[in-house]
Amino acid sequence: MPGQQPDAVNFFNQRYGIDGAVTSSLLSTALAHGGDFAELYFENRAGTAIVFEDQQVKSASRNLTQGVGIRVVKGDAIGYAYSESLELEAMRRAAEVAGRVASEEERPVPVDATPVAIRGGYYDAGEPFANEPPAAKVALLERADAAARAYDPSIDRVDASIADELKNIMVARSDGKIIGDVQPMIRLNVSATSLRDGARRVARTGGGGRLGMEYFEAVTPEEAARDAARMAVLQQDAVEAPAGTLPVVLAAGDSGILLHEAIGHGLEADFNRKGTSNYTGRIGT
Repeated sequence: MPGQQPDAVNFFNQRYGIDGAVTSSLLSTALAHGGDFAELYFENRAGTAIVFEDQQVKSASRNLTQGVGIRVVKGDAIGYAYSESLELEAMRRAAEVAGRVASEEERPVPVDATPVAIRGGYYDAGEPFANEPPAAKVALLERADAAARAYDPSIDRVDASIADELKNIMVARSDGKIIGDVQPMIRLNVSATSLRDGARRVARTGGGGRLGMEYFEAVTPEEAARDAARMAVLQQDAVEAPAGTLPVVLAAGDSGILLHEAIGHGLEADFNRKGTSNYTGRIGT
């Protein structure tokens, strides 16, 4: 293939041995009973989370999720099956189940799936945050904790957590295309509690994105922590909101949502085509 294969395509090839021959075989199996179109969605998602409370690490966890979802379209019907195992036989069974949405006699359907070159990934995160050592992640939480406590003497408690994820996805379609993407994600959450004359006020803030460690150069842990502390302290001087019967003014967007929920679903094409809507056969009359 001309150009560079997406990193995610190489990931599934190197980690699980899933190459063009495997995807072509699975797609052929999925279409063996006469389906019009089939696609395979592969996903590998690895993540970690660290919770920092009382100025120490409270918990740390790591998780891994993987699998393949197989969709087959026949006319207006859709067959779907999945496998959490990426072993060939397990994936083949899922392809057979999804393909049963069509009922023609089994026949071979050759499919040639070829990776499509794309310009890198959609998210340029540099070094994935998932590759950072745990000590570096804990250091970010310690910085947030210190900044929140230094903001005001009334800050009595600070909780912080950081979570990251690195997701590799690959889609292979029966029209011959394979495309992949690598999707990083990080998030920092900070909670600050202000204690004054027995009154506790809690505020939270957080942020993140599909970036690496460079995210914390633009939005430092100190900034997030001070913002949470500021809102907690501000609440100490807040007054009760007025109560009782009050007028409600809806902007165009909100009132449109109410209209949609009241009658909009019944006007959707799928329900009317299948004859399950109260408005079936009545639209335009």
